[in-house]
Amino acid sequence: MSKLSLTLLASLTSALLLAGCGQVAPTIARPVATQAATVATVSIKPGDTPAAVEAMTGGKVLLWNAEGCDDHCTAVVSLTQSKLMAQGLNVGRHISVEANHNRVKNLGARPIWIWSVGMQSAEPMRGLGARPIWIWGGNLWQDGQYQPLPENTAAWQQIGLPAAQASAPNAGKSQVIAVIDTGVDLEHPALKGALTPASTWLDLVDGDTLPQDDGELGTGGVGHGTAVAGIATQVAPMVQIMPVRALGTDGSGDISAVVQAIVWAVDHGANIINLSLGSNEASEALQSAVRYADEKGVAVVAAAGNAGNNELTYPAAYARTSAGLLSVGSVSDSDVKSGFSNYAASLEVLAPGERIATYAPNNKLALWTGTSMSAPVVAGLLALMQGERQAAGGENAVTAHAHDISGIALNQPFTGGLGYGRIDAAATVLGWKQQ
Repeated sequence: MSKLSLTLLASLTSALLLAGCGQVAPTIARPVATQAATVATVSIKPGDTPAAVEAMTGGKVLLWNAEGCDDHCTAVVSLTQSKLMAQGLNVGRHISVEANHNRVKNLGARPIWIWSVGMQSAEPMRGLGARPIWIWGGNLWQDGQYQPLPENTAAWQQIGLPAAQASAPNAGKSQVIAVIDTGVDLEHPALKGALTPASTWLDLVDGDTLPQDDGELGTGGVGHGTAVAGIATQVAPMVQIMPVRALGTDGSGDISAVVQAIVWAVDHGANIINLSLGSNEASEALQSAVRYADEKGVAVVAAAGNAGNNELTYPAAYARTSAGLLSVGSVSDSDVKSGFSNYAASLEVLAPGERIATYAPNNKLALWTGTSMSAPVVAGLLALMQGERQAAGGENAVTAHAHDISGIALNQPFTGGLGYGRIDAAATVLGWKQQ
């Protein structure tokens, strides 16, 4: 399979020119935010360099597919002030141009039943009673012991998470989940100790190094990335979260930013990438980025979408053709497909995604609903598994040990569209360890 490499997004100097198509372009120190109107996949030929393709197209190379690709080498280019677009330049290459701006969005609903959380007590809101809790370090701790959020007890028992965690004492230690989203509340006491070093953080919206989940909770997409990170750490309490901001406060973003985010995460140590986002339009550029992760041994978990349609959003729709990509839908606590959850032949597994309690910006907790919440459950499960063997993989074990729910009467209208079923965390971890 072809190998992809992130190349300079700033102007390349002559010192960085490559001799030919068979060499891999250098990886940049840190990408910058782009406001490109489009992205394109451009065929490249022996002797081409990233600088030459940039000069030819007037864009910036995001992915350079130039190793082991025989005569099918390609580059993914962000077309800012593009010669191709402005002048209709005929460069004698196959060029696939696609829409980019605001083509992806998060796939979670707004939070409901929010309650504030302090270091020792909770302030009740919207009818929820206060309950004393302690938040410290990377996870929720009470009386010196890790405690799952009680609001999620039924969901975690449904998938056998307590038994899975008992079988995985490393609890995801040494594993990194990249959360490509609206950012993360970097100061949340439940997440501060769970974040990767700041040198691995990236904000492609503001073009800086602080992927903060900004804004007022409940408005647009604010809090979405924090919620996703919180769910992953509940499933795998010792996992580390790499925050990469590719979506704005309204919950939308550009294909070019997501492509850069995926490659950044792969190149900076992620073991698993969580994409609780999607586009209704197929994207060759996004598919190339997912392929890059797959070829580097990095698992990608993508949410199915929340329109209740018989089709998945992208990149989840690519799951059956990408070995390292898992598409995830949502089920209720009775193993019935959530009404909002998309379904299709390309769906692989389902996980709880209704009213999941998780962290929210400004030291808060909130309940969230959506396939966005189901995806980090699976990402966390992969971290549990990989942490035990300190090895990549596990995607096949997740599907192999899923619980078939097609026989439930309310699921029968979706026959053939529910994948392998609802995840069984306990069976999956045990089966993975016994391989």
